[in-house]
Amino acid sequence: MVFSFRKARRPRPCMAGHCEGSHDPRDLENCVCHIQVANRPGTSPTGVDDLPMEMLERIADFCSWGALVAASQVNPRFRCVARRLLYKRMKFFLSMYLGPNWTDGFWATLKETSGAIIGGVPRCIITFQDMGRILMKELPPEMNIVVPYSGNQGIRRWRKYLSELGFSQSPRGIGSGGNVLIMSLESSPFDVKVIEVVQHSIGSAFLSASNTGLMIAITSSHIHLLYPELHDDNINVNFVIATPKRWWENNLCDFTFGLRTHSTTQFWQKPCGTVCPVLWATIVNVPPLSYQWIKGVAVVDNDFDLRRFTWRLPGTKGHGCNNPFCSNRGRIIEYQ
Repeated sequence: MVFSFRKARRPRPCMAGHCEGSHDPRDLENCVCHIQVANRPGTSPTGVDDLPMEMLERIADFCSWGALVAASQVNPRFRCVARRLLYKRMKFFLSMYLGPNWTDGFWATLKETSGAIIGGVPRCIITFQDMGRILMKELPPEMNIVVPYSGNQGIRRWRKYLSELGFSQSPRGIGSGGNVLIMSLESSPFDVKVIEVVQHSIGSAFLSASNTGLMIAITSSHIHLLYPELHDDNINVNFVIATPKRWWENNLCDFTFGLRTHSTTQFWQKPCGTVCPVLWATIVNVPPLSYQWIKGVAVVDNDFDLRRFTWRLPGTKGHGCNNPFCSNRGRIIEYQ
């Protein structure tokens, strides 16, 4: 007797029902795909739909971000696996920073304040493969949450939520100002930092990170990732910034452990691509920018309000691209 998966003309929903569009992340834990037992000794797997769920989960666990997104777009069963994997990683890392009771209102608070987790923690969520072997040095010392300007209403909402979880003000948060909230659990080595930016959109904070490895954000339903081709290769680009940082940039945790950091693309053995310092990038030119993890599809999140942004990795005025493999070699940066 062997197990085989029923092939159908249409993808069947899982027993939890979330494949039909449930918006409750907790449903992802209960997903059990339909399995048919057949008395066909000669049957052997011939495609993704025939592979056991455990095998798909192992494959997904070792996929790069780009491969995970691509596979989830072409196969409904792999999409289900990808969503479960991402939610499992989110639970693991958020429990480390927020404690065991974080599920009580976290996503609701993130959505209510139009906030996003940015930087090192989202990078851990999309890149870590073996969650049972993590050293402290591999984790950011703090989790950064950014909220848009609201007259400190977002800060007060997060202070209430974190206080209900047993958080108190961190010693590192004394004197940090009214637009920055730093709290921690007594028994935890990590801080949770909430930053209110001066704009009504958090896109500016997301796009002004000093490292490409930190240009990641997780909202209540989406994962936003710029320069996905760099993340697949564990590459980080940190250009020299001539102008002073804005105040909220100084408050972000620059955590780039495990990445090969370059200050220029000059010595790359391949073209710069979208990372070329002379190119202005637009949102539509860096897919997959937005991955709707709660549904498992790549879409543009209108709530994040990134469509109007155009940006470039900082370079030095009067200098150009020196990468011999890049088609833009010799072009000069004319504007800062």
